[in-house]
Amino acid sequence: MSCYLCGSKKYIEVLNKKDGCIWTGASDEEKKERRAYACILHQCQVCGHVYQSVDENLRRILNEIYLSNHAQASTPTGVGNWGLKRAQIFLDKIDVKNYASVVEIGCADGYLLRCLKDKGLKKLVGIEPSISKTEERDGILFLKEFADEKLKLPQKHDLIFSNSVFEHTEDINSIIRFCRNNLKEEGEIFFTVPNAQPRLEDGDPGLFLHEHVHYYTQHSAFYLLQNNGFEVLECSTTNDSLDVRARVNGSNAMKPAPFIVYDDYEAKLKRVLQKVDRLLEQGNILVHGANNSLNNMLAWMHKPFDFTLVDNDETKHGKTYCGQIVRPLVEIDLSHYNTVLIIPVAFYNTIRNEYVERGFKGKIKNILNLPV
Repeated sequence: MSCYLCGSKKYIEVLNKKDGCIWTGASDEEKKERRAYACILHQCQVCGHVYQSVDENLRRILNEIYLSNHAQASTPTGVGNWGLKRAQIFLDKIDVKNYASVVEIGCADGYLLRCLKDKGLKKLVGIEPSISKTEERDGILFLKEFADEKLKLPQKHDLIFSNSVFEHTEDINSIIRFCRNNLKEEGEIFFTVPNAQPRLEDGDPGLFLHEHVHYYTQHSAFYLLQNNGFEVLECSTTNDSLDVRARVNGSNAMKPAPFIVYDDYEAKLKRVLQKVDRLLEQGNILVHGANNSLNNMLAWMHKPFDFTLVDNDETKHGKTYCGQIVRPLVEIDLSHYNTVLIIPVAFYNTIRNEYVERGFKGKIKNILNLPV
């Protein structure tokens, strides 16, 4: 159980739940079987990184998922209203005028690269092991490869970026060394990963996902990059994401704060589950969010609940998730409900405003602000 960042075997246990349905983003109808697996997280006591130790059996299961149509636990980038929104949020973070050549790690079907091409970039490379073959398509070079330190590109580049990939990969040091080896002098790396810190601090049940090996905080992102020859230029956070930009041979690097020990996460999680349990027991609840957090809570509370499930993602409408058919908000008669429970904490204010604008007069709560 060595730390993936520093190799230390000194750790504490942050989470240990013996059962959890593996969430892939697939609907109940699309699942071939209900797969359950232990949910365990450790925190390294040397570098502070929080991680899931992946054994051979879980590795086999995850490899099957990554080769399936549900390799992304969320709606794929560029697909549906939510996938398009996610893509635009990421693209707004890249200033194309600063770069002449760009590489994406984990490019999937190349949607982001095509958008960058439309913005005027001409030298674009996508690395994706799941595509059928290496080829140049639409002016973009797609490589059927794994991005590791053994891979050498024909030329060095100005920017290497990745969107929600670095949390999935066990040997993350090898990927960072690939970036360092294939960037020009003072070339940059930019990546977005889930921001684990507020979830660890709040006992958020949406923290854990079987597909995620790494649970990055600002501290562990700094450690990863600085330990591999990068200097961090920017590190911005929201409740939802951690956006990091770093440079080879940079200067005036930012310094990380000391890491926090998250030995109270499971106790906080227990209190959240107890409050959600009491609310759902009341019945007649409108639950907003067919996602991994809801999946975890229902598995860890060990009993069925009856509720109405709503989601803004059009690709989920009419399908069954967590035993409930997902309905669009526009179809709901809000006068029939006293309480709305919003599951995606990071988007609570935005979703809450939708209900207020539609005239909902009842209580609107998220899973972390329920009364004791």
